[in-house]
Amino acid sequence: MTDTVFGLDAARESADVICFACLFRRPWLRVVATLLCAIALLGPVDAPARDLVVYGEPTLEKALKSVGALWQARTGTRVNIFVAPTDLLSLPKTPSI
Repeated sequence: MTDTVFGLDAARESADVICFACLFRRPWLRVVATLLCAIALLGPVDAPARDLVVYGEPTLEKALKSVGALWQARTGTRVNIFVAPTDLLSLPKTPSI
């Protein structure tokens, strides 16, 4: 009896289909899959937070600095505020006729 179009032979020949039954016949693949699942289930490792960088409009500088100070006091993460005018707010010059 031969496998049908949806059988194992078709799955082995197709690059788009993964045959899980074929994968788990090999013992080393079972070990690799088990290790990958174990690593995924261990959960994330706590890492120190990096500095927070905030870019903003100069008119918002006071507000950004006060919120940044509150954030730093609560979380301990340093906040760096950078302000500069945006080019989008400047009006285009009209050409002279």
